[in-house]
Amino acid sequence: MGVISSLLMIVSQGMVGFGVSFIFCALGNNLNSGSEEALVYDTMKELGTEKGYLKVNGKMHVMIEASIGIATIVGGILAEKSYTLCYLCAVVIGGISILPAVYMEEPEYSEQKEEKVTIRGHFKKSIELIKGTPQVLKILLYYPTVAAFYVALYFYGQQFYAEFGFTKVEISIIMLVASSISCIGAASGEGFILRVGGKTKYWAALVMGGSILVTSTSNPVLSISGFFMASFLNSLLEPIGSSALNELIPSKQRATILSVDSMFFSMAMIVFFPIGGAIATKFNLHMTFRMLGLVEIAMILLIVRRKSNTTTKKHR
Repeated sequence: MGVISSLLMIVSQGMVGFGVSFIFCALGNNLNSGSEEALVYDTMKELGTEKGYLKVNGKMHVMIEASIGIATIVGGILAEKSYTLCYLCAVVIGGISILPAVYMEEPEYSEQKEEKVTIRGHFKKSIELIKGTPQVLKILLYYPTVAAFYVALYFYGQQFYAEFGFTKVEISIIMLVASSISCIGAASGEGFILRVGGKTKYWAALVMGGSILVTSTSNPVLSISGFFMASFLNSLLEPIGSSALNELIPSKQRATILSVDSMFFSMAMIVFFPIGGAIATKFNLHMTFRMLGLVEIAMILLIVRRKSNTTTKKHR
């Protein structure tokens, strides 16, 4: 799907072609999203090492962030010459990535077919699991929504810094440094959980909201610093959310539930992007980031307050 998307971007001449390209890009992301985490977790489960998943998942995200960093800087350099070169590279990389995927081995549970597997039946069981496990639904609502704040910042950030007067290469360097800092965040998840505990997910999201507010300032140094902090915190939360979700779902529904997680994220972005774009068009991106930061802070404070009130009532 990624290869098809990149080829369409090369040959398209207008909005319709670009839109179709993004559809294939989204299909590729959603087909992949959840699959890699499910494969890793169930492989570790089969080996009896699933307790170390948070650390392994952190390492996986380090590799992802490092790859994004390299791609960003290389893409920025190529974009100075031609965007076509960027998408040609994506076609080559997508083609090469198929090779290792072919040699991956799925855990044995996938071969145990007690009943006929259908897409409808699979999703029905997943919905039943979500309804029967309220904690799963809470995770599916919380982490994708928090991630959506950062992704909106990241995507609009490139245009934001272009308006500051930075060149494509300079913006690529900013994104490279952000990815490097994200690597540190992804590798730090286990350490923060051990020291801070479950509250990590709240204070990290709260500080992220503050960081987005700092990013909205007109001072380039402060703005970039806020962007870097938001990158660190987003990557810190990703493996924590993945670990929390994987611990609650059975192997047979793992990939599907993780894809539902991706769907919740996509739904959040369907809301965030048009609103963010409308605010940017009406005012500017400074205002868009300011609103993102304030909404995230307000959301987390409301969640924490509600949780605190619920806990108090239980004790009474």
